[in-house]
Amino acid sequence: MAEIIAVGTVDAQSADFSLTDGQSTTLALKNTDGIDSLSAAAAIVQVKLGTLYFPIGMLTFANPCQVLAAPGAFRVIRKNAVVSFGVDRT
Repeated sequence: MAEIIAVGTVDAQSADFSLTDGQSTTLALKNTDGIDSLSAAAAIVQVKLGTLYFPIGMLTFANPCQVLAAPGAFRVIRKNAVVSFGVDRT
């Protein structure tokens, strides 16, 4: 897995990444303490349309990974958090 947001608690966003027809990628929460310590983690998955970004999903304790399987440009955002976590992409 490639780290797109390093483990931490402060605001962070990944670089934009693109998918073309037929490509897919998996986004997953990560930390150094195991899944149980991710109960307050939340990362917003966004799609870029033109010059604007729109939310299309959220990574949380209940939904720690998401598969994207559509062409487009995307990014992930972490807002200030009370738990330390990051996001990986495969």
